[in-house]
Amino acid sequence: MTGKSLRSKEIAEMVSDAAGEPVKVQDIASMLSRLSNEEKCNLGYFIRKTPQGNAFLYSMVDEFLALNEDQAYGLTLKTGKNFYPFDQALTDFPDLGKYVENPIKKPRRKVKRRAKKAKAVQPVAKKTAAPAAAEIKVAAGPEPEPAVPAESDTFTESLERIFNALLQISEQGGLNINVNVSVKFEGFGE
Repeated sequence: MTGKSLRSKEIAEMVSDAAGEPVKVQDIASMLSRLSNEEKCNLGYFIRKTPQGNAFLYSMVDEFLALNEDQAYGLTLKTGKNFYPFDQALTDFPDLGKYVENPIKKPRRKVKRRAKKAKAVQPVAKKTAAPAAAEIKVAAGPEPEPAVPAESDTFTESLERIFNALLQISEQGGLNINVNVSVKFEGFGE
């Protein structure tokens, strides 16, 4: 964001000074290679990469220097609090549009959905007298099948039922879930 044309060695020295510890030139060169590739990072549309001998000279296009550092950093992110959408940057700074011929089109993730099988809900016997967990109510639509598998279910059927219940919940208004699965097989440990 200095507006100067710099080699990766010079950038590494600047980063080392700012960080107060040595930073390897090859780490900076690797990062610059990724950032300057518009197929991997939106910032790549606005970085000039000019060969100079056996190295490259990197600089930002002049129009990009109108962005502040937070906006520039936000363009390198995919999600999160500091994410700055590429489309928003092109709207906020229309002069940048002349550098973008074919903006990255993010493919939409397709979710494979299976037809639901009509099953009778079987009660599950409680093993301990632990307090009951709060139920999640889904507004509108059919009630999801219970996530706790009946004893006659196979492992695959149980996972499918849990997945279908989560899909129903997310379709009703969105839900961000991180799932960690731990499976213990007799004789093999966790």
